[in-house]
Amino acid sequence: MNRTKATLFGMLVVVLGIALGFSTMKDDPKKGNPTDSRKNESINPIQQDGPIAPIGGYDTDGTPYYTDNFDGANDTTALKSRGYFVWYRGTGAQGLGATWFQGNPAVFSAFNGPTSGYVGANFQVVTGLNNIDSWLITPANNVTAGDSIVFYSRAPLSSPYPDSIRVMYSAAGSTTPEGTWTELGRFKVNNVDVWERKAFGAPSSSATGRFAIRYNVVDGGPLGDNSDFIGVDALTIEGAAVANDIAASANVAPTGSIILPSATIAPKATFTNIGAANQTNIPVRYSITGPVNYTSNKVIASLTAGTGTTVTFDSTFNPTPGTYNVTIIVSLGSDLNRNNDTLRTSFTALNPNYGTSGTYSYANSITGTGAPSSPDYCWKDTAGSVSLVVNSTNSSTGNFLGSLDDGHWRFKLPAGKKVKMGGVEYDSVFVATNGFVSFATHSLLNSFSPALNSLNRPTFYAMWMDLNYTTLSVGSPTNRLSYKVNGYQLIVTYDRVPAFGGDTSEYVTMQAVIDLVEPGYPANSDMVVQFADATNGNTGADFLTYYGTDLLNAHLVGLQVADGTTNTYYRAAYPANPPGPLFGASPIAIEFGPNANSLNSSCDLTTFEPWCINRSYHTFKLI
Repeated sequence: MNRTKATLFGMLVVVLGIALGFSTMKDDPKKGNPTDSRKNESINPIQQDGPIAPIGGYDTDGTPYYTDNFDGANDTTALKSRGYFVWYRGTGAQGLGATWFQGNPAVFSAFNGPTSGYVGANFQVVTGLNNIDSWLITPANNVTAGDSIVFYSRAPLSSPYPDSIRVMYSAAGSTTPEGTWTELGRFKVNNVDVWERKAFGAPSSSATGRFAIRYNVVDGGPLGDNSDFIGVDALTIEGAAVANDIAASANVAPTGSIILPSATIAPKATFTNIGAANQTNIPVRYSITGPVNYTSNKVIASLTAGTGTTVTFDSTFNPTPGTYNVTIIVSLGSDLNRNNDTLRTSFTALNPNYGTSGTYSYANSITGTGAPSSPDYCWKDTAGSVSLVVNSTNSSTGNFLGSLDDGHWRFKLPAGKKVKMGGVEYDSVFVATNGFVSFATHSLLNSFSPALNSLNRPTFYAMWMDLNYTTLSVGSPTNRLSYKVNGYQLIVTYDRVPAFGGDTSEYVTMQAVIDLVEPGYPANSDMVVQFADATNGNTGADFLTYYGTDLLNAHLVGLQVADGTTNTYYRAAYPANPPGPLFGASPIAIEFGPNANSLNSSCDLTTFEPWCINRSYHTFKLI
């Protein structure tokens, strides 16, 4: 089975750094990301364990007295430090995944706050085919009968796996699943690309009452048919509802990343009447602050108790690149609960051809984009370079770890030459088979699974992707991986490297060019990646076809500094966000550097810095 022909969350397979599932995916259990979503082509009919209708009943929410938006760390240690109890109760041995873990924005973004600001659970908490039962028990609260636990949940868009949640309550204040619990309800988690509000009422009072959310699925796991990935966000425990209470409940649009140029946008927001009384003539406002400011006021004519409505505001917002803050306000004069009148969130507007994140900027070689500077496409001569791989044979084994599918080589730079990244100088280079170059040792150097929150840094991701040098593709009679130091440039060239599990002509040629500096040089190194098109068979037709239809395997183009304070991405493809182009009418180069005004690497030697003029060849020293 070809892992590439897929949409992100549809019925066909896209692999976001995992290969656990059916067919080829089952055959290769090493391909697993324990915070990821699974994908598959077909599943057996849904087999739910019992009804999915609420048992304890919903309760409209009132005034929150406990709130957790999960905007900080949500690993097991962090959850426990906030008073939660986390328990694995699945059948069989626990799998690769944590019971509950930090949200993964590559699967979907949080309901509110930072994109990873939710708590997730997935199919990899168990092994093989087993039942999943992952408990997240809340801190104790003084609960009155009729108070509610309220939270938002979702699954990946169009996921065919019937993930389900049970909601529990313990008046005894139990801290383990073996305690005294009452089930309040159970439901199938929605997969329609929205966060869905759920609320369940406590049947009795308790000074130490605890609620629990259980990710509970029969026949789950990597070989099961019913489990994928869920997220939980914006959890509150709330008192009884009041008569007049309208909430600004969700920002519908704009959200996430807007890719420019964009048509004029009409912002949308959802408002919910969570009070006991029907309401009329409700003023609402949508405001945006950032590079372009926007405000629009509307009035909701009527809103019945327990219902919500989505308001479309004026279609006059025309963003430019940058980060924007959103404030959504409902102003019902008789509202008795002001805690939910205002909703704040943010989004970004991105130009796919250039941008800035933290202390690094990037720009591609496409002209007319409005970027303050732009590099030339200038493929560097590989004559005199040292081969690492030739025709799927390792040509340099002494400094190699891993395999030609997932492996890396380690070298020392010549004396007096450093890579400077994030203000730190490095004299070692780690060239990975999966399309990236690192500058310090790390356990993830052999990783095939691109991730926005990766600890594999400091690293330049020329195109981090699940690549495989162990086989030759038909139509790709040769493949090669090579390096050389040419003056003050490190050149790493990936020639016709096949995608893992790809079709016969699914291979790509790319070149990473990294500026080297002398010790003490004040500026960070600029880094360029170039992508060769189909000329001379450099990149295969299948690869270009899948790229053109957004069906490539997950991939990442960008860089991360060692301390993680700067993570600059040109293309974070799950699918692409933002979709910075790799191929076009002519070959494309992308340059990353600390100065947006000097991303102008050129084929003209006269434009190089003085320390770049020395064109003599050097090779690495093995370490």
